[in-house]
Amino acid sequence: LLMNYLPDAHNHGAEIFTSVDVRYIEKTNDGWLVYYHALKTGREAFNAPNLFVRADVVVLGAGALGTPEILLRSRERGLSVSEHVGSSFSGNGDVLGFAYNGDLPVDGVGYGHRSPQGRKPVGPCITSIIDQREQPRLEDSMVIEEGEMPGALARLLPVIFAISGKERTRGGLKKRVGREARVVESLVAGAYHGAVEHTQTYLVMSHDGAAGKLELEDDRLEVRWPGVGGLPHFERVNEVLRQAAAAQGADYAPNPSWSDLLTQPLTTVHPLGGCPMGDTADSGAVNHKGQVFSAKQGDAVYEGLYVNDGAAIPCSVGVNPLLTISAVAERNSLLMARDRDWEIDYTLGASEKQKGAETAVGLNFTEKMKGWITTEVGSESEDDYEAAAERGKQSDTPCHFVLTIDAQDLDNLIDTPEHPGTIVGTVTAPAICDDKLMVTGGEFQLF
Repeated sequence: LLMNYLPDAHNHGAEIFTSVDVRYIEKTNDGWLVYYHALKTGREAFNAPNLFVRADVVVLGAGALGTPEILLRSRERGLSVSEHVGSSFSGNGDVLGFAYNGDLPVDGVGYGHRSPQGRKPVGPCITSIIDQREQPRLEDSMVIEEGEMPGALARLLPVIFAISGKERTRGGLKKRVGREARVVESLVAGAYHGAVEHTQTYLVMSHDGAAGKLELEDDRLEVRWPGVGGLPHFERVNEVLRQAAAAQGADYAPNPSWSDLLTQPLTTVHPLGGCPMGDTADSGAVNHKGQVFSAKQGDAVYEGLYVNDGAAIPCSVGVNPLLTISAVAERNSLLMARDRDWEIDYTLGASEKQKGAETAVGLNFTEKMKGWITTEVGSESEDDYEAAAERGKQSDTPCHFVLTIDAQDLDNLIDTPEHPGTIVGTVTAPAICDDKLMVTGGEFQLF
């Protein structure tokens, strides 16, 4: 996304905001309110209310964990959605395993911050595949790909593998002595030598039944899937990996967290589901276009609310899911445009204005101001703010606001006489409005 969709959207006029945590969405008579928390601005120090933006169409793309979390939190605040929001969560049948201390060097540990000069090259992650998808039963299919271990873990790996549970490969005395010598070499010289240097990482994608449940607990997302690691399917995967390790003359080492003590937790880098696609709200959370169902039953949808990410995939796909997610998202986008008679410009290329743009040093800060206001007109002068504040205090009509001032260009803030900056924030004034008020289009001028 960093190198294709986002730059292309920016070059066609989209505004992109980072360090924003979307909390929930709310339906209005003429559209949507998207409530968010601005991160790294200091607003949390003031217990500031959420900010919000108005939108005609909202497309959720926060992933199989983020998108269900937003919709679950929105449901708690009254948004009508299907009961299937939070269901059909899958780890895509991911399994991590290792062929430890095999016959041949693998050089499968990255260097991280270390200089690669003078070291053996480490290839990219996943360049080959053992494809076992053509099976009589779909749930028995899987793919095995090779991976590398991150350099940040290099110091820990010799110890982790030396003490972790491994299934020993048989061999003669000479072979066993050589293998034990490599274990000692790794412990003494590090992960780029000996047994760890001879260790292959296996990455498996398969099918896990997608029976996970996502729920909110104390406003945090929790994954409920008791006993997932003990599913018979995962034992079949481990048996295949044992055979692969044996073919390399290696010990098979399962995921270090895959133990009875840790109740065999699922480890995944491909979370899917949570807002599964279905024909109606009785069977899914969104329809085939990604539109969110607006009730617990039936096929009625919100015309302007979409899920456009891996959360909509209703089951494991048994292979790296990037292209599947992308294909569904592209189709949803095309149908969304057709429904609104929008024309999609598929031309590429940055505008001249945006080429070579330099990034300026910016500055932002947040502050809270509070006091009293009055809606009554007294005998005092209109400019007598102290008297008005006293009147507001007596009538218990407080007012406070939390504002974040942002200057995109610090040099411009200093050098320009107006010292311009933008303002976002919220105002709380019950005497004027029961709800929080949003500051929009604010301008800041220092002194």
